[in-house]
Amino acid sequence: MASTAQRLQRLIPTQCVPATLQPHSHNHTLAVNQLTVRALLASNAHLGHAAHTQHKNMLPFVHGARGGVSLINLDHTLSALRRAIGVAKTVASKASSPAGIVFVGTRPALHALVSDAAIACGAAFVTNWVGGTLTNRERVLRRSVGYDPDRPLASQPYVKLPDLIVLLDMKNTVHAVREANLLNIPIIAICDSDCDPCLVQYPIPANDDSLSSVGLIAGLLAKSIQEGSAIKSLSKSRTINPRE
Repeated sequence: MASTAQRLQRLIPTQCVPATLQPHSHNHTLAVNQLTVRALLASNAHLGHAAHTQHKNMLPFVHGARGGVSLINLDHTLSALRRAIGVAKTVASKASSPAGIVFVGTRPALHALVSDAAIACGAAFVTNWVGGTLTNRERVLRRSVGYDPDRPLASQPYVKLPDLIVLLDMKNTVHAVREANLLNIPIIAICDSDCDPCLVQYPIPANDDSLSSVGLIAGLLAKSIQEGSAIKSLSKSRTINPRE
């Protein structure tokens, strides 16, 4: 069983870690204050999709095109990622449990990244989004929550909604976006050049096909959730033992 540090190290690519941390020990991973445009560039976060597939709402985040491929402006990526990291940390510090934050990645190549990120910080994760997972959650999850179609709706079990959703492949999880927006659940999402960033509250313009790019972003968000949970635990312990 991999440790939390090992899971985070698997997520954050070696080439994105500053040279001052190399050769790094098992505890060395990229910190938020070490995040730079160079680290994002090393993870190929700037490479978008074919220019002709670019969504019109991504225009402010795209620097231009080269060889028919949209190039994402990493200054915007850095700013958006730092904002998302702050949001994830705040939500984790106020949520009843980090399990209230859900990482979603349905593309098979992302399944390992999704599970590593979520398990590292105690969050939940989904690798196969079923329509109605949020809007019809008691029925979709009937086997695990004990939903009985023969009983009145008022007597059915209640399934708590997530505090935050993190989408690692937004293009493949449009149903999750629609359901979360209907229920006013905030979304952090990696938005490639063919996505509509206006559909989510905290878009991160970046390459969602590169495992290095997705791993870097997921790893940093997982670390921020860890830190938020630690703040909550510390606050709780001080409340219980005010003299310590």
